[in-house]
Amino acid sequence: MTKVVIVQPWFTAVGHPAQSILNTAKALSSSTGISYLVSAQDGTSEEPFKKLCVLADAENFKVSSSSLREGTLKALCKLFKLNKQKRRFQHVFFFDAHLVFLSILWPFFYSVLKPQRLSLIYLMGPERILRSRIATSFVSRFLRRKEVTLYLRTEELVGAWHKVFTRVPPTSIRHLPSLELPGPLAPIVSPIICNHLKFGILGQIRQGKGLEWLVPMFISKPELGELLVAGAFNNPREAEAMAFLQGFSGFRNEYLADDTMLAIAQQQHYLLMLYDNWDARMESAVLYLAARAGRPVIAFGNGWCGRQVIEYGNGLIAPSNHADIESLLQSLPRAGSKEYSKLLLGVERFRQEHSNHKLRDQYLNELVN
Repeated sequence: MTKVVIVQPWFTAVGHPAQSILNTAKALSSSTGISYLVSAQDGTSEEPFKKLCVLADAENFKVSSSSLREGTLKALCKLFKLNKQKRRFQHVFFFDAHLVFLSILWPFFYSVLKPQRLSLIYLMGPERILRSRIATSFVSRFLRRKEVTLYLRTEELVGAWHKVFTRVPPTSIRHLPSLELPGPLAPIVSPIICNHLKFGILGQIRQGKGLEWLVPMFISKPELGELLVAGAFNNPREAEAMAFLQGFSGFRNEYLADDTMLAIAQQQHYLLMLYDNWDARMESAVLYLAARAGRPVIAFGNGWCGRQVIEYGNGLIAPSNHADIESLLQSLPRAGSKEYSKLLLGVERFRQEHSNHKLRDQYLNELVN
């Protein structure tokens, strides 16, 4: 019997899901008894899956889209087939899943699979589920099952779930940080000193990253520096909504492999994380990217990101008013200055505290114990 199977039914989705699994597998690669089960879709995810197979025992299951509902159902069906082949698991650990759908289906699959534990990482707060009494009822009953644990990425999210699901034992809703800083990390090297600052908005291109007002700001005020927007659109609707990017000289419209994104981040002086309409309680992959690249961030002061910047000094807190943000950008520390060097020391402190080397034992304790 394999101890743990880590299931990612969103492995084919655009963005970070596949890379996050690869980062986790790399951090846990020396551990025995952990296998991976991920989605596969024609024309996507072949290369990430090959990389995963090098790191760990892995297999996949076919999906027709990146729908999390479809992926959750087909992952359960694959586990059912593996069970019929006498492949059983003590702990089924969903890295992503459609929580409501899983809550409805799990009692039926549990009667066959019967693992000692079922865990799920959930990225958001409970508000969407609370909109429906039926969904809330299913999720509440699911979380009260003795084998079930819900993991949230930040302490802010854990507090929000505990506050509304008061009938669920507190130990069934817990914090589990990401393993997003694979070691050994290269030493931080200060960027090239030049006459203008370079700013990056990297990764998934979508509404809510402040692009609607940041791009016009940099166009109208070229003295602020050079803005690079690089990544792939989340979906065609996002591309249509942000058609203004097509005429922006600093726009690089392409999917960025992890190594490419890291190299681009290292070419910037600051990474911008000025997110609008964003659940500030959530983690941000860009903060980890900035840490790997050895670059400070500019972020709002609320939620998880703001708390990290305030605690570690790995960036600067931006005011909420756009005009004040413009003033901040005009007065930022330059590479080579004492103030900028101090920010790089903050990035190093964040690195040390969030490194896979430090968090790995905590992660394994949750997985195998």
